[in-house]
Amino acid sequence: MAKAAKTADTTEKQKLFAYAYFNNGGNAAQAAIEAGYSEATAPQAASRLLKYVNVAALIANLNDQLKERAIVSKEKIAEELAKIGFSDIRQIFDEAGGLKDIHDLSDEAAAALSGIETSVLWGAAESGKPNPVGEVKKIKMWDKLKALAQLTDLYGYNMPTKVAQTNTAGEDVQPIVGMIIK
Repeated sequence: MAKAAKTADTTEKQKLFAYAYFNNGGNAAQAAIEAGYSEATAPQAASRLLKYVNVAALIANLNDQLKERAIVSKEKIAEELAKIGFSDIRQIFDEAGGLKDIHDLSDEAAAALSGIETSVLWGAAESGKPNPVGEVKKIKMWDKLKALAQLTDLYGYNMPTKVAQTNTAGEDVQPIVGMIIK
């Protein structure tokens, strides 16, 4: 049973334990040692500390803060995959057919680009010195089909569909197992 205590009642040693536990990926005994508990009694101390409401609340708070900073969620992943999967290459060109400046791209168009490679074309001037005469830009987009496949997996669209066997009245019919018909 968890011991009731307010987060404000958390001792410095308990805080050290909670931070060490959070930082080391959940190794409670090691966290207890890092917090200053004896190596001989660290497993017992760790077990006891994890049962304290205030310590558990502090660890949960640290995990929540990490999630907020990371901003990674199923919805965010789906949103980014959708930008790639439903991208349109025409969004990166202007009305004249030229490549838009990278700063003028929409967020959706920019997310769909995996890279742009620019090469300068050189020609010889009358003086014999090389002279830049143009440039070639190679555009690479992320794989749309792969993004769409990942989206379908993420939402479970490829999962097998369970089909119930029913009679004409719509009632479930259980298959007879082990019966051999001759």
